[in-house]
Amino acid sequence: MEFMQVIGPGLPNLIGMFNDQHAKVREAIAWVMSKICEHHSDVITNVPQTLQHIMPIFIQSVKDKPRISN
Repeated sequence: MEFMQVIGPGLPNLIGMFNDQHAKVREAIAWVMSKICEHHSDVITNVPQTLQHIMPIFIQSVKDKPRISN
């Protein structure tokens, strides 16, 4: 099964988690998205609209307050 069919439909919900009020949720979704980008980058790069939408969110998340995991 192609991962685009599995990950693609849930991507808007995953992206929305970057706006969660809890820092641990934002931290966790950043890790999840890093793994998607690392192992299944085609899910992000094959649809230009997705890439254009997600890059500002990634840039903003880098500006989030740094945390040290417990």
